Amino acid sequence: MFRCGSCEVVFMHPLPSNEFLRKLYSREGKYQRHKPSNATKTAPTKRFQRFLDFIGKEKNIKNILDVGCSSGELLYFAKQHGYDVKGVEVNEATVEVARADGLDVVHGTIFDAKFPDAAFNCVVLADVIEHARDPRALLTEC
Repeated sequence: MFRCGSCEVVFMHPLPSNEFLRKLYSREGKYQRHKPSNATKTAPTKRFQRFLDFIGKEKNIKNILDVGCSSGELLYFAKQHGYDVKGVEVNEATVEVARADGLDVVHGTIFDAKFPDAAFNCVVLADVIEHARDPRALLTEC
């Protein structure tokens, strides 16, 4: 791990290659194999409940984009609370789980999704930014 002398961001060096990341996030990769196969059979974790409580205080939040949404658990529970939700996920297997739960999830990256500007008033990047090869570009796109 290294820290930038200018902005003090901490990052891994060398960054994983795109090929390594593709394999990790593929159907055959081990990433996210622990995820539930159906969010409708689970209850919100404390983490998700804290998030829902937090955004519930913000009256202007109507639609949520979860970047790296995995199998869509956060989206599922947010949808149950009346939010319009969309997700983006690179792991094809977890995208299928989310879609089976009736969620609108794009398979790919936020760059692949090509959402219109200002399409969302809440963007979630939980456990995502540390995986980004270019976090500045990711945040700019968000």
